[in-house]
Amino acid sequence: MIGRWFGTWNAEDFIALFTLFTLGVLAGQWRGIWRADHHFRVSERAYVKMSHKPPGIAWDTPESGKFLVDVRVKNFGRTPAEVTDVFLRQQVVTSATASDVPIYENPGERIPTIGFLVTKDDFVYSEPMEITLLQRAQVEAAALHLLLIYGYVDYIDKFGRRHRGGYARMYDANARGNQNNLQIFPHRGYNYDRPRVRGEGNDWPP
Repeated sequence: MIGRWFGTWNAEDFIALFTLFTLGVLAGQWRGIWRADHHFRVSERAYVKMSHKPPGIAWDTPESGKFLVDVRVKNFGRTPAEVTDVFLRQQVVTSATASDVPIYENPGERIPTIGFLVTKDDFVYSEPMEITLLQRAQVEAAALHLLLIYGYVDYIDKFGRRHRGGYARMYDANARGNQNNLQIFPHRGYNYDRPRVRGEGNDWPP
């Protein structure tokens, strides 16, 4: 039966069948190569993260609204990363005013913080900040008001892909001495590592 069916084919039919079979094999091979390349880029790329140096917030004086936060920017990935910007800001919020996702206001004209990090390499970014004395009294009361420190690091991995790592911590007014006074802000939209969309950040070509 099969022989009778093939017997109706001419040479061009067999060539077309062989071509389709070859294309199917090539498509399967390309899918395998793409998957392997994608896995390699994900597993081997840079992962840059922000974390604060202890204790976190260092107030100028017990009666001042000025403070300093030292943030360590570190590459936890397996390949180098080019850091193109670090942004950090403070905000006093309440449960009613805190948003589910961070709102990064335009930082305006400033010199971006840049650096080149090989694997396990890091640098420290220091940001002086200030709130009013009334706001400090409110957050020290640890009732309705919360002092939020949040921002991001922009970087480019060795494969030319642009990423943003989010950072957000909330001030713990009950911490004393050298205890860590910045705890993770429990909102998924603030702490992340994700690809950037085109135009997000200052390192895109014109």
